[in-house]
Amino acid sequence: MSAEERAETSQIIDTTLLKCYLQTNDALICPLLSLKDNNCHMKECERVLTRSEKYSELVLLYESKGKHKKALDLLLQQAHNKVGPLRGHESMVKYLQKFVETFCNQTYDNCGM
Repeated sequence: MSAEERAETSQIIDTTLLKCYLQTNDALICPLLSLKDNNCHMKECERVLTRSEKYSELVLLYESKGKHKKALDLLLQQAHNKVGPLRGHESMVKYLQKFVETFCNQTYDNCGM
């Protein structure tokens, strides 16, 4: 099996897992999306998570794929809702704090601190 075929197979498996988890046990979605090397198909997973109104999980998908602007846009949109896990600005602040900590650690490392 070539590297391209392995990558495609991995993407099919991870995307199918996400869809199965949505139907059977949605508590397993976050651990899947939190994996650095998850191979979920971005557009397909974005579609099913949006359709299922799993916005916290969608933020994780965006973060895992390096789509930080999309994550922040979604967090801002959801912050204006009166109900839901992402209401208010706390989720956006927590999201941004991850990057401040990473940036500071990299800066200290580069300075030899």
